[in-house]
Amino acid sequence: MEKPLRLRHPATGAKDRAVRVRRPRIGLRALLPALVFIVMAALTLSTGAQGQIEVQVQVQAQVNEKQTDVCDDGRRCTANDRLIDGACTGEAYSCHDDLDCTNDLCDGAGGCRHFIASGYCLIDEQCHQEDATLKGNACRVCDPNHSNVAWHAPSGRPCLGGVCRDGSCMVNLSVHRRGSGSGVVLGRRMLCDSDCRVELPSGTRVRLTAEASRGSQFEGWSGACTGAAECVIVMSAASTVAANFTRKAPSAPPVQLIVEKTGNGVVTSFPAGVDCGEHCWHTFAHGTMVTLYATPLKGMEFRGWNGGCHGRSRECSVELRAAQMVSADFGKPRRRRVIPGQPASSVDPRADPRPDPIADSQDDRTSPTIADGAEEQVGPPRPRP
Repeated sequence: MEKPLRLRHPATGAKDRAVRVRRPRIGLRALLPALVFIVMAALTLSTGAQGQIEVQVQVQAQVNEKQTDVCDDGRRCTANDRLIDGACTGEAYSCHDDLDCTNDLCDGAGGCRHFIASGYCLIDEQCHQEDATLKGNACRVCDPNHSNVAWHAPSGRPCLGGVCRDGSCMVNLSVHRRGSGSGVVLGRRMLCDSDCRVELPSGTRVRLTAEASRGSQFEGWSGACTGAAECVIVMSAASTVAANFTRKAPSAPPVQLIVEKTGNGVVTSFPAGVDCGEHCWHTFAHGTMVTLYATPLKGMEFRGWNGGCHGRSRECSVELRAAQMVSADFGKPRRRRVIPGQPASSVDPRADPRPDPIADSQDDRTSPTIADGAEEQVGPPRPRP
């Protein structure tokens, strides 16, 4: 039976008159679509389950059939073993990797396992026996106790006359200074003013130069280098080189050459220095051989040398072991009297070569003279007043 509902006014709170509310009725007609959906769903589920069951049955039958063909032929290097005509046969395969230092095993399931043999290293796909070294580096060693897949870098291991450090062969370069002199040997990061030694990586290219101290001179190399040029060493092993210095002999003091001249002429020298004319002296190194040249001016003649040089040749050589003085005599050509009745070729060797002041003062007309360029004839000497 429907009950009336009483409502109150929201503002006044007074009760309104009763309102009768009807509840909807659900009939068979309204439920019919839902019933149809439920029935169809049940039928679908029933059909699907049956199909799934049938598929599962077929798969299981195939698995059972295959399981009846699976076998093991007892060989590790075969896979997919099957019963064929009553015999168990598998597909053969090989695990050999063409490396002599590995043991190659089949796992029986188509896979391989490789083991490095004892006493070997496998580095960069190459086999190396224990204690073998990397080519060109004696400090990279195969040591399976440390690693059989990488080079080991031991420290302190002997190599090429040196020792291994951090994978490199360190060799010694010994530099000695020999002789009575002194000097230094220079190289990259090297300055040896006495005997010294430096440790360098094998294969290092070293350039050495020698500089003599003041008062000494460098004579040359010995040992790993020879000659007096720059020393170049490639450190393929421990090396020793010596620089030889000698003390220079004390040099003698320079020597002075003084030239005196009379008359009008010029004296020069080789080596250059004397130009007399202007410079009648020069200082030369001790022991120098100096050649002097006498050149008379126009209308003059060279009469000869005195002092350190002698003779009438216009060239004179003197070795300067001590201070020297040389004089050069220039004068006018003499007029020599020809004696009547005496052969023109007759010359008195006792004739005084010095100028005759009496003869030179006489008038040219009273004394016959020879022409320029003719051979002079000298008469006997005459007494001087």
